[in-house]
Amino acid sequence: VFRRIEYLFDGNYRKGKPQPSTGLKKIAKHAVFIATSIFFTNAFLNWFTGPERLLEIITGPISANLLGFFVMLGISLFYYWIYAFFREQVCTMVCPYGRMQGVLIDSKTITVAYDYKRGEPRGPKAKGDCINCNRCVAVCPTGIDIKNGTQLECVNCTACIDECNQVMTSLKRPLNLIRYTSVEGIEKGKSKVLNARTIAYSAVLALLFTALAVVIAKKTDVDTTIQRLPGTLYQQIDATTYSNVYNIKVVNKTAAEKKLTLKLLQPLNGSITITGKQPVVSRHSNVESVIMVKLPKNVLNGKSTSLQIGIFEGENLLETIETNFFGPTP
Repeated sequence: VFRRIEYLFDGNYRKGKPQPSTGLKKIAKHAVFIATSIFFTNAFLNWFTGPERLLEIITGPISANLLGFFVMLGISLFYYWIYAFFREQVCTMVCPYGRMQGVLIDSKTITVAYDYKRGEPRGPKAKGDCINCNRCVAVCPTGIDIKNGTQLECVNCTACIDECNQVMTSLKRPLNLIRYTSVEGIEKGKSKVLNARTIAYSAVLALLFTALAVVIAKKTDVDTTIQRLPGTLYQQIDATTYSNVYNIKVVNKTAAEKKLTLKLLQPLNGSITITGKQPVVSRHSNVESVIMVKLPKNVLNGKSTSLQIGIFEGENLLETIETNFFGPTP
């Protein structure tokens, strides 16, 4: 995206028509850079806030979301610095992808490659198809020479393929001197997509997608945590009843308001008392309450008794949480 913006103001260096912008034109280019960075930052924040909440933040006063504003501004300036100034050095110095790529590929891996069997010996009057014009190097955003083999700086943009094909067309020679292929494909004339490594990677990917599907399937509308009130064990209400006090926090992960009810599921002989009203949780928000659980002495299983509390919306059980009820030692 930033390259296209730069081509608009400065010309396309790949076509040999660079015209570095100056003055107002340069200011306009960087203004578009900043606006684009802000757009991508908001798209990034949308993952965490959701579109409705993001729109509220954008249209609301800055003072109401001061921390969010400075986070957005900081990330936007970081993006702007990377794409306007640091640029390809991210790929060559910072990004771990290239280094990891060197570990994952082998002679059968299909990637951007130069057909050295067809291209060598290179030169304007040599027998190989490569005339050594170095236009593939000129258009490479990271400045590598693909004729030297696969390198960690390669981002697989295929600019070298397009440029080389233009040269081959003008020379009336076969296309794809640089193409997607493997070392084995260059040596033997054919590439296999399926091999032991790609099958293993596909199996791992399938497992990851399966795990993701299971997590999504088990996703609940609310997420509830319960903890005993610090510094408390149990309280004796009367000769036959004991109580425990807990802090409970309910997070609403949906875009709709939730009117919730807490019910004791196990043991059945007992009750829950909530400080204030039953919790009402706004969309993408959370609420904290203090609850008191009362159990008769005859259902206590010694010092610790298992509790199950249901979080209901109407008659719909949204989540079941478990904790322990402390009682007197027998």
